Amino acid sequence: MLIANIWIGIPFFTVLLYSALQDVPLELKEAAMLDGANAWHRLFRVTLPVIRPVIEVVFVLGFVFTIKVFDVVIGLTQGGPANSTQLLARGPTTCRSSSSTTARAPPSTRFCSSSPCSRRPCTSGSTEIPAEGMT
Repeated sequence: MLIANIWIGIPFFTVLLYSALQDVPLELKEAAMLDGANAWHRLFRVTLPVIRPVIEVVFVLGFVFTIKVFDVVIGLTQGGPANSTQLLARGPTTCRSSSSTTARAPPSTRFCSSSPCSRRPCTSGSTEIPAEGMT
């Protein structure tokens, strides 16, 4: 995924940075040369400060594009085998008990839905969900 994201982003960010470099005034570069600045000093003390706002935008856009990779993941994996490709971490889908034995309720028992792992019988005013096996 990282390689695909880099492949997608490099042309866009290259155009942004190239256009920023074209906007650096030639007079500033010439003035630095006349003052005796070598190439490194001209780069770090003239060019980079002038294009710094564009560099900041490139970093922000790069971060946003990296976070927003849903379309790349789905495009490359089509959801993965048996829909196993997940982009966000989800909580447990099954309830686990700390004890090794779990008592099973009779099929006619109804349980409360106030907690996803709640296995207590409903009281008045609670929303009921059917027990396992009931539809």
